[in-house]
Amino acid sequence: MNLIRITVLYSLIAILSLSLPSLCLCSDSANPVSDENKTTFLSGCEYDYPPYCIVSPDGESGGFSVELLRATLNTMGKDVVFKVGQLSDLKSDLAEGRIQVLPLMGQTPESDPFYDFTFPYLTMHGTVVIRKGTKDIRSFSDLDGKRVAVLKGDNSEEFVHRVKLDASITASNTFEDALRELSEGKQDAVIIQRLVFFQLAKKLRISNLVSVGPPIKEFAQKLCFAVRKGDSEMLGILNEGLSVLMADGTFHRLQEKWFSELLATGRNKTRIIVGGDKNYPPYEFLDEKGKPAGYNVDLTRAIARRINLHVDIRLDDWNTVREELKKGQIDLLQGMFYSVERDKYFDFSTAHIRVSHALVIRKGSPMPELPDGLRDKAILVQKGDIMHDWVIEHGLGKLVVPVASQEEALRQLSDGKYDCALVGKVAAYYWIEKNGWDNLSVGNASIVSPEYCYAGSEGSKKLLADISQGLAALGKTGEYQRIRDKWFSPYEKYEIGPTRILRYSLYIILPLVVLLLIYVFRANRLHRQPAKATKVLRESEEQ
Repeated sequence: MNLIRITVLYSLIAILSLSLPSLCLCSDSANPVSDENKTTFLSGCEYDYPPYCIVSPDGESGGFSVELLRATLNTMGKDVVFKVGQLSDLKSDLAEGRIQVLPLMGQTPESDPFYDFTFPYLTMHGTVVIRKGTKDIRSFSDLDGKRVAVLKGDNSEEFVHRVKLDASITASNTFEDALRELSEGKQDAVIIQRLVFFQLAKKLRISNLVSVGPPIKEFAQKLCFAVRKGDSEMLGILNEGLSVLMADGTFHRLQEKWFSELLATGRNKTRIIVGGDKNYPPYEFLDEKGKPAGYNVDLTRAIARRINLHVDIRLDDWNTVREELKKGQIDLLQGMFYSVERDKYFDFSTAHIRVSHALVIRKGSPMPELPDGLRDKAILVQKGDIMHDWVIEHGLGKLVVPVASQEEALRQLSDGKYDCALVGKVAAYYWIEKNGWDNLSVGNASIVSPEYCYAGSEGSKKLLADISQGLAALGKTGEYQRIRDKWFSPYEKYEIGPTRILRYSLYIILPLVVLLLIYVFRANRLHRQPAKATKVLRESEEQ
């Protein structure tokens, strides 16, 4: 009996020892900042600059720039409240110290003497809005002698005075007022950001206005957070927090939340060319017949069906398709990893998956610490890949050995050349299994797990917004999960994390514990039966 109890006890201890690591992994490793210890700043929020700054009917501040500022300060352990007002008044409040920050201001020569600015988080260009049917205004160069409305205190007002536009200028208190006057024939044109125009026209239900001409290149708004001149402490907090949001993907997610629906307006292509890597299985590759195949390919075709878009998929060497995208020979890449650096040159969709990247070594070699353990190693990477960017970023560029594909990197490593390779985990499992490279070992730790997105050259936001909406629709119907399971379920056996260990351990241990408990229960009953029989016999003898 003691042996049985000890066995049950050890089984329970085994379950707890497996459970506790998983529970620890689920908890937040960082201690949250207590609300009582947070410093609260006062910011301005203008009335009608959607989607950047908006005010709800109950007076709540919102919009892309407002949420971005709130997230920036929260990540630095700070809080913020908002004072609502007109831009010209809020700029005076900031300059005179009545508020501490503005979430949306373009850095211009006119504003530099009064404010300090964070690094720009967006660069946008203005556009000309006219009434439908206007024949003599097709671009900014046609505005001489016309009645033109701008926003009072805005970069648009500074711009028209800076270029000495020969027109009758009206500085309106809000863009809503300017657009209404234009719609009613009291103005000939409004200079405004294109996205702001789309949002306000929808809100005001104005249908007789249209944006014309190319973006006004001379009117580039570098959108920043602004602080009072000389407030270096506040500026440092904002720059650091904004850098964190850029790096962890929060900025990108806020962009998609606030801009995707607006940018989807007015797509003018129904057939596009989508490029990809011909040798990056199971994501995208050419099959035995030379046809595009893989997770990305199935996903692209499913999205295209959802949004009534015809796609031609063209797979080639990674560097080749990147150059074709830059030259405008293809419209999109169906798989590019997001990074802050790449965001300077490309536009991105919502991420459709995260891809873990790991270090691969030959078996028998010690697994080095990252990144310091690589400083004396020769490192194989795919040329132009996100891991190529990573080794350069960490000062390992002199040690890198760029090759054409991740398969080539693993082949050379298996053949005894160089010290290690940095590749996608799933791709590594695929090639190791396919080619029988049993002498290679994939590290358990993920070096980076960047967001995998559709990407286009600058100016592709409308098309990418459509792609993001199609992706969201696939998620709601379950089709996205079916595509993902099709291509990645064979590789789940390699990813043995604490949760998976717990799950499979319980499949074995729980039935064993149940059987042991049943055995103990029955043994106790059997143990009591002889005692009961003896008692009955004694009573009988006494009688």
